[in-house]
Amino acid sequence: MKKKLFVLISFIFSLCTTAVAQITPPTLDTPSDSTVYISTAAPTLYCNITTGVERYIFQWDTVATFNSPLLSTHSSSYKGYTAQDLKFNTQYYWRAAVTNGNNSDTSAWSVVRTFTTMSAPTLSSPTNGAYNISLNPTLSCNTISNVTHYIFEWDTVPTFNSPAYNTYRSSYRSITANNLLTADYYWRAAVTNNNGDTSLWSEVWQFSTRPAPVTSEFSATVCDSYVWNGHSYNTSGDYTQTLRAQNQADSIVTLHLTVNVSKDTLINITIWDREIPYDWHGQQITETGEYTWLGTTAEGCDSLVVADIFVMVYDNLDYTEENLFTITPNPVKRGETVLIDAEVREPFIVEVYASDSRLLQRISAADSPFRLTMPTTNGLYLLRLVTASGRFLYSKVLVR
Repeated sequence: MKKKLFVLISFIFSLCTTAVAQITPPTLDTPSDSTVYISTAAPTLYCNITTGVERYIFQWDTVATFNSPLLSTHSSSYKGYTAQDLKFNTQYYWRAAVTNGNNSDTSAWSVVRTFTTMSAPTLSSPTNGAYNISLNPTLSCNTISNVTHYIFEWDTVPTFNSPAYNTYRSSYRSITANNLLTADYYWRAAVTNNNGDTSLWSEVWQFSTRPAPVTSEFSATVCDSYVWNGHSYNTSGDYTQTLRAQNQADSIVTLHLTVNVSKDTLINITIWDREIPYDWHGQQITETGEYTWLGTTAEGCDSLVVADIFVMVYDNLDYTEENLFTITPNPVKRGETVLIDAEVREPFIVEVYASDSRLLQRISAADSPFRLTMPTTNGLYLLRLVTASGRFLYSKVLVR
């Protein structure tokens, strides 16, 4: 009796566990997560084979919640299904489920993966930048599965809007562009799919039916600036120009340029009247004034030297370096004030002499430092300080 009861309980337990058993969700195979496609407009979605199932169910959508107007659901007796009605350059979410042998139960959905559809074809020939291409060249891009047409465009301008513009639709990945001009050409490609969607344009490549250019280079060393084919250059460096030739090879010329700069120099020279005529670069100087001389730098460029030459009148006074005092600022603008610092602590008289020894002004001062307003005429002036104790101090100031 106990044995029969045990068998009955075991049978009931088996029925219960079978009733609550669930189908295991499938495991996704390919494409791997985040795959980006470049050679197909409709990838095939695969999951691993699950034993004892009737059908495989695939879903894809542009949102992870699988509830947009672009949601697609398809079932198959095979573990793979080619996704249809896709848009180019779009990220899709996809998942899979399975049903049991008599379609009475469906598993939960698998994990969710993403893939991104191709954006544009890849150009292959003529290679980008090629020269000496036939006037009837073959334009080719990569082979793309599940597309309806390849679209090719070519023109002599990269904006594809000149009178030479042309376009062609083909079911094959290559076309022949006939009767081209001897010129530089730009071209690109796109594709369409079964959904009527058109991809983005590929990158733009360039080829030329002209001969390959001839390259050359030369060097030049100049002062200040260099003019080459209507272009002016004032800094050192390498510069390249393309010289176009009708129906012939272009010339690509590189200039290696060194630019040396001319210099302007300002100097001050003081001489005694007993030294005149004073020779300065071949000029015989006899009076105070501004003189110029055009020389050359070590690099051979112009060097303009401007000299303010002051002729000092010799008056037999003790005029040595020891009697100089400080004048700030020096040079000074016309009519402005300078600060005289003679390092004396006694009253003194300030005398201002022109270059021709004329006394222009005499002012008494109680102590140093002392402020003095300068003349309103350009020139080099001699200032003499006579102290109460009989000392004589000299210095010069340049007024501009």
